[in-house]
Amino acid sequence: MLPEYATNKNEYWQIVDANWADLYNILATYLPKEELATADNLRLNKDRELVDLFDDAWFAAPDHKSIHDIPGWHVLCNLCSEAHVLYEDGELLNE
Repeated sequence: MLPEYATNKNEYWQIVDANWADLYNILATYLPKEELATADNLRLNKDRELVDLFDDAWFAAPDHKSIHDIPGWHVLCNLCSEAHVLYEDGELLNE
C-alpha cells in the first residue's frame, strides 16, 4: 500500500503512476491542450516539470468545496505540497 504523502522521489513517482488516470483527468479538465500534450511524457520520464502542470491545474480549478469531490483531487493536492521530495539536498526548488 502506498503512503498518502511521499517521503522520497521513489514514493512520489509511485503515487503519480498509481493515480495517473485520475490525475490525467484533472489535468485534462483544467489545463490548455498545449500543456496537457506533454503530461504523459513528463510522467514517463519522471520529469519534475510535471509538478508545474499539477500546480497549474490546482490554480486553474475553481475555489469551491465541490472540487474535493473530483476523483484524485486529494492526491493532486498532496503531490503539490510534497513536491520538495523531488529535489536533492541543497538543490533549489526554483531552479
